[in-house]
Amino acid sequence: MFSIFNKKSTIHLDVFTFHPDLVKLFPVKLSAEFFPEWWKKLETKKEHFGNDRPTMRTCPGVVDYFKAGFILPLWKDFTLEMNSGVIRVDPQEEAIPHHPGQWGNGFPDYSHVKLDSPWRIQEKTGVNFLWTNTFWHKHFNNPFVPNGIVNYKYQTTTNVNLLMAKKSFPNKVLLEAGDPIAQIIPMSDQKVKLHIQCLQKEEWMKLDIWQFSNQGNYYKRKKILQGKD
Repeated sequence: MFSIFNKKSTIHLDVFTFHPDLVKLFPVKLSAEFFPEWWKKLETKKEHFGNDRPTMRTCPGVVDYFKAGFILPLWKDFTLEMNSGVIRVDPQEEAIPHHPGQWGNGFPDYSHVKLDSPWRIQEKTGVNFLWTNTFWHKHFNNPFVPNGIVNYKYQTTTNVNLLMAKKSFPNKVLLEAGDPIAQIIPMSDQKVKLHIQCLQKEEWMKLDIWQFSNQGNYYKRKKILQGKD
């Protein structure tokens, strides 16, 4: 029996940037608005050894994945070049370097860089989100976005981590503005609703979390805020 008490609630995300043109050109959107073009042209059935076989177009795992969460598109063109085992990024001022020691010996054949995103997100309930790549959309595999879990109640940034093989060829890659670079999926069956807002840059900068500790700042901040809930 249907009951209003079983109705799934909606996750409301406040999404902020400081440039009005970015909202018009390359806004954050629900994943369902980013179905790949090749997917849209795919037939539901294809002849195979004399029989009609279903294609990926009918695969529930892929279809539901394409509808899950939201997509962060690139906000401008970036050129990445592998040079002596280190990624060089243009524009350089929007790349956040990380010392290789932060990875330990886990990925000796890769170099890491983080792109400084102009988007900030806030969410009130504390649901976790899986941050993953967009391979099905643009086939990014070098560089690629590694998986991780984020929470927009206790932090707000959407910076994009990238790993690039040191022996990559070709060693120069152009990532274009508007390309879907990351898919962000709630670890919940709730629907997502985006509320995009453009702020003055001074107000937007205040959304970043206060770094009061060099060790475990996120977890210390989270513990303090949870104590106030």
